Order: sequence, then structure tokens, then C-alpha cells
Amino acid sequence: MIEEAFRQESGVELLTLYDPQEALDRLNNPANPLPALVLCSARFPNLTAVDFLRSMKSQKRLRAIPVLILGSYLLPHQVEELFVEQASSVIELPGRLVELENAVRLIAAYWLGIAGLPLKSNAFKKVV
Repeated sequence: MIEEAFRQESGVELLTLYDPQEALDRLNNPANPLPALVLCSARFPNLTAVDFLRSMKSQKRLRAIPVLILGSYLLPHQVEELFVEQASSVIELPGRLVELENAVRLIAAYWLGIAGLPLKSNAFKKVV
């Protein structure tokens, strides 16, 4: 749902990986270009977002990439822990589609519009 909303609202196609270990392996492979931005679920079946962040941010090559954590029903201590582990943003996802589309519109406007991203990347492929 998020991927479709992102494509519709921002015109950006996301590379979606559902396995956090696969994502880390892809990021760690020097043959792959680095993304300008990572969107990460707050919950994975086999790895927490906190562990994903720790692993990613412990590597100098990946440290500068902003990571947005997307989730629902996050407790205050969970949000705090994500920021301690260097999340760039923690975004509470709304349950209704209209609200989700609005949230994606705001995310895209900020992160793909006015925010300065630390890495130059052609990772944002506009969908026509």
C-alpha cells in the first residue's frame, strides 16, 4: 500500500525489499549504487528496525543515508530508541488510505523536495 501511494503521490518508484537482511546485504555490496534515502518498516518478522539501524549506521559507507522509519502503534520508548539509533525520522502511519496518501505526499514533499540529501543519487526514478 505504501509503495503504491508513494508512486501515485510522488511519481517515484521505490525499490522494495521485504527482508531486512537482504536490504543490508544490498546496501553493503559496493557493486550496488547507494540510495539517497531508505524507508524502513518499524517491524520485521526476523529483525527489528532498531537492529537494522544499528547495523546500517555502524558502517561508515552507509552512515550518511537518511533512514525514515514507518510504523503504526509505536510506543514513546520505541520512538526514542529509534532516534537514539540515528533514525532520521519516525513516521506514524495512519490507517485510512486517504490519510496514508496525504502522509506520503508530505514525506515526498519534504524528503524529495526541500530537504538536502547527503548523497547524490539517481535512485529516484520518476514514473511516467
